Amino acid sequence: MTFYKLTQEKQYVDATPEPDPEEPATVPIRTALEGATDTEFTVKGVVTLVDGQNYYLQDATGAICLRLAAKTDEIALGDTIIGTGKRAEFRGMAQLGSGTFVKSSGLTLDAKPTTIAALTADDVCTYVQLKGLEITEIYDNNGQYANPNVTFKDADGKTIQLYKAVLPKNGDSWAFAVGDKVDVTAAVGTNNGTLQLRNTVADEIRAAGSVNDPITDGMIPDGALTVKEAGAITTKTENVSVVGQVVYHYGNAYNGAASISSIILEDVIGGEIYGFQIYDYANHANYKVGDVVKVTGTISPYGGVPQMQSPAMEVVKAGVEAIPAQEITVSQMGADYLSEYVYIKDVTLGTYNASGSTPVTDATGSAKLFKGVPLPANVTEADVTALYACCSAYNGTYQLRNGASTDYVTNVTPPTPGQLPQAGDEVVIYNQNAEAVLAEQNDNTDSPAINKAAATIANRAPSMPSTPRTPVPWWRWAASR
Repeated sequence: MTFYKLTQEKQYVDATPEPDPEEPATVPIRTALEGATDTEFTVKGVVTLVDGQNYYLQDATGAICLRLAAKTDEIALGDTIIGTGKRAEFRGMAQLGSGTFVKSSGLTLDAKPTTIAALTADDVCTYVQLKGLEITEIYDNNGQYANPNVTFKDADGKTIQLYKAVLPKNGDSWAFAVGDKVDVTAAVGTNNGTLQLRNTVADEIRAAGSVNDPITDGMIPDGALTVKEAGAITTKTENVSVVGQVVYHYGNAYNGAASISSIILEDVIGGEIYGFQIYDYANHANYKVGDVVKVTGTISPYGGVPQMQSPAMEVVKAGVEAIPAQEITVSQMGADYLSEYVYIKDVTLGTYNASGSTPVTDATGSAKLFKGVPLPANVTEADVTALYACCSAYNGTYQLRNGASTDYVTNVTPPTPGQLPQAGDEVVIYNQNAEAVLAEQNDNTDSPAINKAAATIANRAPSMPSTPRTPVPWWRWAASR
């Protein structure tokens, strides 16, 4: 399967790399967009649409249509090419006409998450993804069109058409029907100012909420294992390479904070998610969630769980949308979810135990969160309503492990960021640099200042000598350097 990254707001693709000495000199696509009619430009971009003689190209600065003099079967969706042509307009779309091309490399096809309402003329020829769209019409002229026009509506009632859709079929019928909810990844087109979507392959239209496979066959070199194969190894095996996507980090509580030691790699194989554990305390920060990585080392089961400790790691593809947590119940914890990232809702958390096990209960049963990281500030066990975690095990006993205080889903409303004290409020101002509380104005009438008071830091908040005052909020204050 083909998978597309869903991150970044404006940085649609990787920045244009330095040109190969043998490649033609290029300008940013933005330069061509702003150029004069009939001026020749050479640009380098990743292909966001293949449509006959038209090839949409995108770089970090913008996107444009390259219209070749003739069709070619040498260009595919996601290829990096260098295109040359004369600046022109066709029905409101910027293009480079009478174009030529050479194949190149170095850019990545990345879809920008967006909504119908957010699309503008600046998005034309760029690659986007819209989720949760409802199909309201599939117009194929009573079966005469091989590529129907499909109209979508989002939750806000906004509509857009996918023009000449590449739509899968089941026999003689379209694979999707009016009323179906889908996720669409496509290029943005325009027809005299009316925005539309254009797609190249049927795989760009999927049932809403389906999990995409982030790892293509080409990312797994000969001799390397999938996470499914690695997770099936039960004896010590040396010099093994495994390819998977980083989806989660976990560890345990240490000195009142989270201490990360393990990384979970996953892959979608045959429509199912499989996971594999990496133990790499010293280098865990190098494993970025979303990255597809290859790790090489020794697989050795620990407590019955296959894992690789402190392997050599290299990034195969960076910044891919991560496989999301799978929603399960406590009773489903077991081999089917071993070393996988999960989400359990409607839970009751027992007494928190940083050095042991904390009970986690839902309607189907009870499990243990082993050495769970600290709860968020100002949150109690009773406030926790759901949990993100890894399903792990030790000597046959399945347990949960987590890695961040944000893994605890709570019903506590967080404080408004940047909220300032109001008139009449009593506050404590804490100087983070001086590690002191500023308490009262001194008696210098010429140049008054605020003196600091005796204070220590406990549980991330200042603790001051007892006074008869009512406890008051405190604000951090960092002195400028």
